[in-house]
Amino acid sequence: MPFRKDSLIKFVHDAQTDIKKDMFINALKQLHNVSVVCEVIKISRAMVYEWRNEDPDFKRRWEEAIQFSKEALESATYLKAIKGNSAPAITASIFLLKGMYPEKYSERIDMTQKVSFTIDWSKVSDETLDKFNAGELTLLDVYNSTIQQNPTEQSTGAVGRTEGSGAERSGETTENGE
Repeated sequence: MPFRKDSLIKFVHDAQTDIKKDMFINALKQLHNVSVVCEVIKISRAMVYEWRNEDPDFKRRWEEAIQFSKEALESATYLKAIKGNSAPAITASIFLLKGMYPEKYSERIDMTQKVSFTIDWSKVSDETLDKFNAGELTLLDVYNSTIQQNPTEQSTGAVGRTEGSGAERSGETTENGE
């Protein structure tokens, strides 16, 4: 059965697209930058993102290529460090690793701060107490409501909003409700 012209055109187009997809994936493994890869192989970013959105296999290969390039950079950085290569090269690699693996290489700063305050439960309204018991308000919400109801009293605790379970009755919490 002979090919129809439109079938042959589609076949050639699909084959060219597959070749371009393979070129993109191979280059992405080496360069780890979609814009640079697209410029090098002369293909639009919009096209590769369209392929990624429409082709699950291409998306999987893309993610694998990114993971491969991350691991290659991590290994290269390690080798540079143990061989005593130049500080600028190692520093540049570290910055790249921080961007690729922020969960692993970024600086961690503990932003937890203890906040102490006392709640005079006799001044808490029934409505506020009901909301607190239902888990709709945190301890800090209850504290703030007592300050708002009695504005002449001096505030010695934090008045910002925090998240919390609302199950505690202690007057001590942290900014993140723990």
